[in-house]
Amino acid sequence: MFSDQSTLVREICNGIMCVSAVVLILIFSDYILRQCYKNSAECLRDNAVQAALALLVLLLGHAIRAFSGWMQFLWMRSDWDPDFWANGIDLFLAATVLIVTGKIFMIYIFVPHKWRWTALFTVTCAVTVPVLVAILV
Repeated sequence: MFSDQSTLVREICNGIMCVSAVVLILIFSDYILRQCYKNSAECLRDNAVQAALALLVLLLGHAIRAFSGWMQFLWMRSDWDPDFWANGIDLFLAATVLIVTGKIFMIYIFVPHKWRWTALFTVTCAVTVPVLVAILV
């Protein structure tokens, strides 16, 4: 299915994405904790903390997805059975929920109050369009 070169490149790139996401998760977690320690009463009302939380949720999903892909191609290249990673629907769904939730948070945080309905529209499109394409094709 995949050439040796493609498997190696996918393994390395997914590993890079996973490790970089984990590093950023640690950085954003530290930032959030420091901000909340300084001013616990207003911590979650701070736009920068809200943005960091949204990015943290997005990065958690991204790390799960990249780790799953990394392990799939590592196992494939090592001649182990990659079935768990290739067909791990639970990991994939968890990553998808976190990534979409992070994106919704970003829309909510960065869009002016009067346009926040776009978050609902985005969720509707994000779910409806792929489902319709899967059903109709």
